[in-house]
Amino acid sequence: PTLQHTQTEPNNQTLTHHDRSQEPTLQHTQTEPNNQTLAHHDKSQEPTLQHTQTEPNNQTLTHHNRSQEPALQQMQTEPNNQTLTHRDRSQEPTLQHTQTEPNNKTLTHHDRSQEPALQQMQTESNNQTLTHRDRSQEPALQHTQTESNNQTLTHRDSSQEPALQHMQTEPTNQTLTHHDTSQGICDTSITV
Repeated sequence: PTLQHTQTEPNNQTLTHHDRSQEPTLQHTQTEPNNQTLAHHDKSQEPTLQHTQTEPNNQTLTHHNRSQEPALQQMQTEPNNQTLTHRDRSQEPTLQHTQTEPNNKTLTHHDRSQEPALQQMQTESNNQTLTHRDRSQEPALQHTQTESNNQTLTHRDSSQEPALQHMQTEPTNQTLTHHDTSQGICDTSITV
């Protein structure tokens, strides 16, 4: 029943309203002049449609609403150079840890023949790529270091074997501790 147009200053504008429904009010209010065309097409039962513009701008707003589509979220804060790889193969026979640069660190390994957990503790940060492959049926644990910090670490542990070997060719600041609860043996090698 009501169509109101209020304009405070003259401008070059075309206002077009097509009302084909029962809505009571359509209001267009503009306070400053601009070159703009406002068009409203309403074919529903909505009671009020208001357009208010105070200053001219060049803007395009587009909204795509798809109620059945799944959400896709991407968040990235800063670039980094890092590769993390985890491969879990329950029947494979190898666990390898590879370190590419030397550092002062403490490696602690707790080997329990019936437990699936593998814990690693490192006290100082360095630039390295960590690859973890967990295979629940495998007896062997190998530590391999590719770049020279003047040391070689070799650990071979089987549930029925009593041998624990630590080989180091050059002195470094490092503490190696191995607890094997299946044999009740604690072997600690400290080199300073």
